[in-house]
Amino acid sequence: MGRIVCFGELLLRLGAPGRELLLQSPQLQVHVGGAEANVAVSLSRFGHDVAMVSTVAGNALGAHALAELRRHGVDTPQRARGCRRSHGPVFPDHRRGATGQ
Repeated sequence: MGRIVCFGELLLRLGAPGRELLLQSPQLQVHVGGAEANVAVSLSRFGHDVAMVSTVAGNALGAHALAELRRHGVDTPQRARGCRRSHGPVFPDHRRGATGQ
């Protein structure tokens, strides 16, 4: 099978450690994700040759997002690096009965 290329938006999930609420913690953990990125990493773990194409911010968060994909074996042949000012943040809600993120 040839190279699989995933196209989509990279999301940054910002969450407090453990199951703390955001305002209970003085620190945030940053996790890279998004449906397409998750598929790309999964396919790479199954041994496929995978690339992810997305626009990313031209800052440390964008560099971190690309480095995380590469760490999991996903090629990031970026041509549009720096064309966004920020990433789509996702804040998980661990409260009892909360739905969605």
